[in-house]
Amino acid sequence: MTRSRDNATNVAGDISGVTAGTGLSGGGTDGAVTLNLSTPVAATNGGTGLSTFTTGDIPYASASNTLAKLAIGSTNQVLTVASGIPSWATASSGAYTTLASGSLSGAALAVTSLSTDYRDLVFIMRDFYFNVDTSLYFRVNNTSSIYYSARGSYEDIGVTVGQSAFQMAGSEYDSRDANNFSYWRIFDYANTSSMKMGTAYTAFGEAGGSTFNVMLANSVINTTSAITQLNVATNGAGYTFSGGTYTVYGVK
Repeated sequence: MTRSRDNATNVAGDISGVTAGTGLSGGGTDGAVTLNLSTPVAATNGGTGLSTFTTGDIPYASASNTLAKLAIGSTNQVLTVASGIPSWATASSGAYTTLASGSLSGAALAVTSLSTDYRDLVFIMRDFYFNVDTSLYFRVNNTSSIYYSARGSYEDIGVTVGQSAFQMAGSEYDSRDANNFSYWRIFDYANTSSMKMGTAYTAFGEAGGSTFNVMLANSVINTTSAITQLNVATNGAGYTFSGGTYTVYGVK
């Protein structure tokens, strides 16, 4: 006698119902049975437990078997740890932040409204040159007669007191050289209680085209005002930049 499938008595291998377990939904005891994957899937089941993400979100374990997400930080922030979990923070000492940049043209450059939220100020000019041979002068806050400067090595150093500007090279730049480079750093530029100290490294072709010079110079800037402006000018009417770029950095 053949056993009917409609017989109420089950035999080994028959399925009487499906129950949805953890992370699943659906199931049933008759007809077509469907199981659905729950959304979101819990971390303990191989998922994140999170239903949405925004560009830049980083998932991390906020507790045992629990995932959370860290939203993206701001420009120039770095990933660090606070209270045992990941977080974004302002870069620590030594990090450079661009405050201003652009191309060099005309007879002068004025970079104004500089942030005072940093420890040091760095000013770099790259691949600059001129229409004619000329010297180049540097001021802060567009102020004259506050510069005490020295050039050269420890064995050959000259000091000029109360200059109207700081000359960034000992002699004229050769207008034919298009790869001059100058690096300035002003220490503790935002303080309002004492004078400032600056140092400069400049590589330039000397007028006449016979030599290419490298110069180290130091300057005391005799002002208690925070430095919020940088000024660079050529030496004379009709002398202009023919090319080059500049960048101002704040250094933590």
